[in-house]
Amino acid sequence: MTRGWVITTWMIDKVNTYKVTPSDIDMAGQSSEDLFKAGKIAMLRTGIWLLGDFTENAKFNWDISLEPGKTTKAHHFFSNGVAVSAKSAHPAEAYAWIKFLTSSPEAVAIRVKAGWELPAVSDPAAAQAWLDQPVPESREVVFQALDTAVVPPVIGNWNQLTDAVGKELEAAKLGQKTPEQALKDAKVAIEGLL
Repeated sequence: MTRGWVITTWMIDKVNTYKVTPSDIDMAGQSSEDLFKAGKIAMLRTGIWLLGDFTENAKFNWDISLEPGKTTKAHHFFSNGVAVSAKSAHPAEAYAWIKFLTSSPEAVAIRVKAGWELPAVSDPAAAQAWLDQPVPESREVVFQALDTAVVPPVIGNWNQLTDAVGKELEAAKLGQKTPEQALKDAKVAIEGLL
């Protein structure tokens, strides 16, 4: 609990004490992405799906980097999945579409050019085509992040758990609870959900 309290305090201090992270008031209903594109924040955590938007709409030179981390590096890993309903009236056609969408050279080229993701294919040429795009310059760090990738846990009531923890962290951020009390209350809420 002590380590969690220290990290929570550090995160809240970045907003309230050191003013290096925007407060809710500073955000004024805007997204971090919008503030970044407007040049109002220097950095943000996001994913490669926004690289195309930043390329088109950020009117300054920008690049990407691995997160610096406080004590241990960890990078979120997300992947898209496609599925066919077990009740599909056209399973063969749906499978043909999925196969085309996820692995055909034509679809891979479209997805790379669109810039919203890096298709999960083993074709080195597809990865190279993605890497060869000029902006951002340091695209290779996306592959370096895989060395410290973490995936969210697969838990049936994950949304309820994150809502419970988020509620407590929000109370700490707003000064309604100490970080230590928020974490104790979050622990009780999580134990009740598990």
